[in-house]
Amino acid sequence: MIDLGWNGFRLEQAANELGGADACRASLTSWATRIQGVVFEPCGVLYDDSAWRRWLWQLAARMGLCCQYTPFFRVWECEFQDAVWSGETDFWQALAAFLRSAGMSRPDIDEVIAASRGKFRRFEQDTRLFPDVQWTLHQLRAGGIELAAITHQRVGETKVGERLNQVGIEKLVTRVLSRQSAEPSTRLADWQQRSLEALPGAAAGWAFVGRRQAGLSLARQMGLLTVAFNHDADADAEVYIEQFSQLAQLLDQASGRDHGYSPAKAA
Repeated sequence: MIDLGWNGFRLEQAANELGGADACRASLTSWATRIQGVVFEPCGVLYDDSAWRRWLWQLAARMGLCCQYTPFFRVWECEFQDAVWSGETDFWQALAAFLRSAGMSRPDIDEVIAASRGKFRRFEQDTRLFPDVQWTLHQLRAGGIELAAITHQRVGETKVGERLNQVGIEKLVTRVLSRQSAEPSTRLADWQQRSLEALPGAAAGWAFVGRRQAGLSLARQMGLLTVAFNHDADADAEVYIEQFSQLAQLLDQASGRDHGYSPAKAA
């Protein structure tokens, strides 16, 4: 049985060898031609937000904490991150509790927190788009597709707009789904579901581009097309892309437009 998913276009060659390329393209066409809008998780999808994590992980390792990068921050994401995003917990208190759970001593935690305060501000000011993001968003907007961003943190549209403006894409993203107005006790999944339900038109007319398993899973359950980029190892989506520009290439191929797609570039 041929897998009709698209994993960074790597399945195209396999499908050709099995005589199933037409079936793969047909499955792609069925959703791409009906998409009216795309919702992005901006952090880790539109721009790189991992600089502070890499720095913190390296600092923790130098201080004697033995840990691998992915499991280390999976604990942060599963046990501490949402409390910070919802506004229930101060970021620095959560970070101290996270480091304590990882086995770091109190003196070392105090040293890390002190070193982190100024460093994290500089990381925020140095946000950078992933390659081809601006070009791809321009292509999608030119094709009449609405672009939205969903932010899980309790920050308003103004704050999100400032970050998008900082990286030069504020005018391309016309809708921001912000958690600011939600009650702090509202579960992240409940808030995200209500936000996605409020999008205009049918859920099947929207795509959700994310990296986190939780967000992708909920969007898929609701009927949005799910596209994973820069994703966690356990992310479950209908389409996986390895380069951001492949998002526009997928839509262009399905609609019959040709904007210079080449298998060599997308491989």
